[in-house]
Amino acid sequence: MIIKSLNKIIRKAEKVKIELSRYTSASFFIENLYGKGDFSFQIKRSKFEELCMDLWEKCIKVVDEKFIKLKKEDINEII
Repeated sequence: MIIKSLNKIIRKAEKVKIELSRYTSASFFIENLYGKGDFSFQIKRSKFEELCMDLWEKCIKVVDEKFIKLKKEDINEII
């Protein structure tokens, strides 16, 4: 039952993340989560960005460290 509930949360979180890329806020609602009733909240894009900032900074650091030695001529394609 716990795994099923976690999967519901993960799927809905991904949808909310995508929605926040288009809109300034998104609603998170899961009906009958873990047999305890409904779960819902609303989040603003600015709050989501604030919560994720440390993760984004870590990602940028890794990318910077990995590609700092590259020259413009070394890059032949951007995906």
